[in-house]
Amino acid sequence: MQQKKNINVFIFPIVALFTFVMLVFGAAYAYLSGIVNMNTANYQVVLPSQTSLVCTKTDCSVTVTPAMMLNTNTGSSAKTSSTCAVNCTCTGTQGAVCDYNVYMVEAGTKYVPSSSLGTNNEFTVTVTSPSGCTAQNSSGSETQVNTIRGKVVSHCALEVPAGGSKSANVTAVFKWYNLNINQDGHISKSYKYQLSTGTEVPDAYQLVEYISMSGTQHIDTGINGNNVNLRIVTTYEPSTSGQFAIFSARTSSSNGISFWTDGYTHFGNSSTQVSGVTQTGKHTVDLSKNGLYFDGTKLTFTAGSTMANSNLIIGRVLNDNRTYKGKIYEVTVYSGDTLVGHFLPCYRRLDNVIGLYDTVTGSFFTNAGSGTFTKGANV
Repeated sequence: MQQKKNINVFIFPIVALFTFVMLVFGAAYAYLSGIVNMNTANYQVVLPSQTSLVCTKTDCSVTVTPAMMLNTNTGSSAKTSSTCAVNCTCTGTQGAVCDYNVYMVEAGTKYVPSSSLGTNNEFTVTVTSPSGCTAQNSSGSETQVNTIRGKVVSHCALEVPAGGSKSANVTAVFKWYNLNINQDGHISKSYKYQLSTGTEVPDAYQLVEYISMSGTQHIDTGINGNNVNLRIVTTYEPSTSGQFAIFSARTSSSNGISFWTDGYTHFGNSSTQVSGVTQTGKHTVDLSKNGLYFDGTKLTFTAGSTMANSNLIIGRVLNDNRTYKGKIYEVTVYSGDTLVGHFLPCYRRLDNVIGLYDTVTGSFFTNAGSGTFTKGANV
């Protein structure tokens, strides 16, 4: 009997302690569970209002006529103009906001203004009702070689009203001046611009003014150079004078295509040391079988027809070690009148890797050499 009493003395405190622990654990679990559930409920309550943005885009074009191309038809007045608009509608719950930019971008053949025009407005932008959009750049001036590309012309923040949707128009009027260069090549061609709600590169990439090479980097575009109809337009700025290949598609010194900082030019089985090429400053070269244009001026050059079965390389020539040192602003490649590559300098936001984004194929091309590119300011 005494032995059973001793056992009860030990068992009852243990049971009581266990019961107390379970009660505390249950209360704590209930409390924590309530916090989790409360936080989950709060998170669901503060979810941002959902919106949908639908936009329509219109390409703009104008045909250059022979009369507009006369050398005597110069001056500061526009010869004609073209208008286009982008309309966007924001829908969603009342109070929700669609926040977006409208860009002016090139579409098709590049517009190259005459050198005698000075600074004339190339475009003007207006915003129509309702309110919510403001013109960021109401007008733009032409430059000697390059049009303004990827330029934000309007910022819009459309707040959804009680009716459930709100629309706004952004309209651009483009003025066209005498081109006064390469007349036969421009007559009757359409020069297109468009307004777009998207940048020229996806959000994962950031456009920059240029990428810079120090002599060990290059880009393999993947575009085969065995094409007599190739036309390559490149805007560049060398940092070193001498014979350095800005771009090339060659397998030997007797065929292919290339252009060098000192004006050495190769097309097919013909090569020329072209006079009139400046080795300092920013320039644009336009090379095809139809001729060589340096900053819009045609230079003496004879094209051959024996092309190379080699990819187009930016920054070097494969059968030579004279690699390019300097900046690359833009490279555009055509096969006849067909755009096959449009390479823009940018970097990948995720890891800051610098390269060229091809808007035609949607591909990002990074350094195929050694070292790393440097870059210009964000644009």
